[in-house]
Amino acid sequence: MLTTIDELKRQLFIPVEDNDEDHQLERIIRSVSEAIETYCRRAFSSEYTLPGEEPSEVIPRLPYDVEDACILWCTYRINTGGNMGVSSERIDGLGQKNYALQHIDGKVIPAPPSVLALIDPYRNMVYG
Repeated sequence: MLTTIDELKRQLFIPVEDNDEDHQLERIIRSVSEAIETYCRRAFSSEYTLPGEEPSEVIPRLPYDVEDACILWCTYRINTGGNMGVSSERIDGLGQKNYALQHIDGKVIPAPPSVLALIDPYRNMVYG
């Protein structure tokens, strides 16, 4: 995983000792971590020591901007309440909510632009 449950909890202002949502948070972190690795076309775990792992003098730590991208994307998913892929919705009396949709290689990537900006430098290009 590209971040830890504790780091995500800190971002969401959830007390670290509150374990009620740990299973759901772990699922989201795993999903987002896989999406980032798919987008970047690389397995960060084979190149870096991941957050929560024992530090190594030989293998560098995962860059903080990649971990921050994971935390941001997880937060985005949690805050959209599962409405990924919705470009906008209007609820009478409550207003309108818009969601950013990113298209990469013809596929929708439901990531905020700030996440893509953080991970683009780590994306392996495909030369055909």
